[in-house]
Amino acid sequence: MIYAKRLVLLSLFIFACTACASRPVEERLPRDQRLSIRHLNKGTRFYNKGCFTKAARHFQEAHERFSAADNLQGTADSLNSLANAYYRLNDMQSAELVYDEAIELYGLLDNSVGQIRALANKSVALASAGELLDAEAALKNADMLAQQNGALVSLRLKARGILKLKQNDPDGSKKLLSKAIRATPPSDAKQYASAQYTMGYLLLSTRQPKKAIPYLNRALTADRAAGDYFSIGQDLEALGDCHAQLEQHALAATELKRSIKIYGLLNNIVKVQEVSPKLVKSASIAGTESQTTLNWVARWLAGQWEANICR
Repeated sequence: MIYAKRLVLLSLFIFACTACASRPVEERLPRDQRLSIRHLNKGTRFYNKGCFTKAARHFQEAHERFSAADNLQGTADSLNSLANAYYRLNDMQSAELVYDEAIELYGLLDNSVGQIRALANKSVALASAGELLDAEAALKNADMLAQQNGALVSLRLKARGILKLKQNDPDGSKKLLSKAIRATPPSDAKQYASAQYTMGYLLLSTRQPKKAIPYLNRALTADRAAGDYFSIGQDLEALGDCHAQLEQHALAATELKRSIKIYGLLNNIVKVQEVSPKLVKSASIAGTESQTTLNWVARWLAGQWEANICR
């Protein structure tokens, strides 16, 4: 997850209050600092929608501006966010290098929470790419740092659960993900949705679709509330896979149609290519039509849209 600095306006105007004039006026941040924070915030908004290419551009500009000002905290935050975007864009080489630079800067700042977050993020990215030994090493470092402050329990448990799943230990993964869910309040929408989805994905991957569906529905509800388009697409894709495993192909086709349309609107060609054959298969078995949806997606991938949600 990306935690960007927020630019807050600290001016309070009280009508007809003559005493206000005697209070010291808060100095406004210099323009360059405001621009740096603005790009970091814009990147976060695009990332949370699933517009990873656009997010990466804003994170890179924030990184450059923070670096020019020698603002180490801002530089570290923008690098961690940029690494997350690279991971989502399947550029693992860049992601790993940028994570390492962020981790180094957080260490220089004695910011253990920042280090733990970046290390856990790096572990998830490496595990997803099959680099399990490096993922284990990153997570071990995160856990060692957390011994002092117990920070980011849910994130670390989720990362460990993902690693266990990749290590072909579904039982160990389930125990850790159950702990992660218990440690994450619904008020933390992003982490709550992520933990629910990961448990649903685990159950789906071990061919327990009926048990997976409630977790995925909870993730879908939370992601809708957060406006996280990419994650909504993932939730719907996983639900479609669950119903396909259950031979409920009409329902699967409906969910896969909704998923692939989201991926098309996000211009995520890789995910469109993954979902397309599954949609065609379920629609064919169910005797329903899928070509209209695929035509819409093809138009959107060609840039023919009225609502560019990543602008």
